[in-house]
Amino acid sequence: MRRMAVAGSLGLMVLAGTLAAPLAPLQASDANLAYNEWLIALGKAAAADPNYKRIPLDTPAQTKAFTDLTHQLYRKQIDADQYRAAVLAQYPGHEYEVGFIIAKLP
Repeated sequence: MRRMAVAGSLGLMVLAGTLAAPLAPLQASDANLAYNEWLIALGKAAAADPNYKRIPLDTPAQTKAFTDLTHQLYRKQIDADQYRAAVLAQYPGHEYEVGFIIAKLP
C-alpha cells in the first residue's frame, strides 16, 4: 500500500509539472503497476503539452484527494462526469486539464 502511494505521488508530481527529470523505475504491487505506469505516462504527456496548466496540488490533503479521485476514475469506480464535477469543484478553470486526463484513460 505504501509503495502504491509513493508511486502515485510521483506520478502526480509529474502530472502537476513539478518533475522535469525522468523517474527511476518504481516498485509496486502487480495490481497497481498498470495504474502507476499510466499515471507516469499521463504526467509525461501533460508535461509535453504546452496547453496543459499545472493543477495546484500544493498540500498533502489536496494531493491525496486528487490521487483518490484519479484512482477511482481509472478503476471505473466513478465515471468521467463525476470525476470532472469533483475536480472542477475544487479547481475551477482547469477544464482542459480534466479533459486531458479523461482522454488519456486506457
